[in-house]
Amino acid sequence: MPPLVLNLGKGFIALACMLPFLLPLPSVLSSGDHLQAILFLGVSGLLGITIGDTTFFASLNILGPRRSLLLASLIPVSTALLAMLFLGEWLPPGAYLGAALCVGGVYWVMRERSDRTVAPTPQAKGIFYGCISILACSSSVILTKQALVDIPSLPATGVRLSAGTLGLFLLVLVTSKSFKVLQPLVSWRILTMLVPVAIASTFFGLWLSLAALQFTTATVASVLNATSPLFILPLSAIFLRERISRSALTGTLLATLGIALLLWLP
Repeated sequence: MPPLVLNLGKGFIALACMLPFLLPLPSVLSSGDHLQAILFLGVSGLLGITIGDTTFFASLNILGPRRSLLLASLIPVSTALLAMLFLGEWLPPGAYLGAALCVGGVYWVMRERSDRTVAPTPQAKGIFYGCISILACSSSVILTKQALVDIPSLPATGVRLSAGTLGLFLLVLVTSKSFKVLQPLVSWRILTMLVPVAIASTFFGLWLSLAALQFTTATVASVLNATSPLFILPLSAIFLRERISRSALTGTLLATLGIALLLWLP
């Protein structure tokens, strides 16, 4: 299944799961006082989900996992710079040290687990797509942070996901010659695998990431969101019986130390 169609399917399923939670909240979304926030969330969904995810997968196909994930690890750095410029967010020096340790530790783990069979010279087109993804995702975080001042995280997730999924659907229509590309989404075998993933990652994952963004700074939330690869280590050891190397363990400890600095410093 093409990554674009996979993301589209997850978006549709997550929206279906989210609908019952959004029905009691029409006044929040229809209020004229929140029009600007809704606009920010819509643009954020198009930037982060439609453009950010699509260009990341394009970069992944060209550069391979190691280099594309290296570029993606710069998203918290880009977010921190944009947060300083547009939100006036400044953290204590120790917190920036924690962010650096966290990002470095995550990259160390990803580099350890990545495919190293990619050609040694990166291609400019893949780097271009990766940079577009970084800018789109970072800008999306800034817009969402501004919108969350007026709208709770759950309806905000619904608006953002709706805009992003609509953008993905239009992108599929533009880039595909027929609707046959959507056929995997009506396969029961694929749906039985896709539904749990969509509920866990797209519904709860996106909602909780916006909740974190609402209650902390954009920089801290972005850094914490970037730590998801660390959770692969214990899960792969438990369920796949994979051995955790010293290098991966070192990266995890560095990232954990960085998280501690971020959370404990005032």
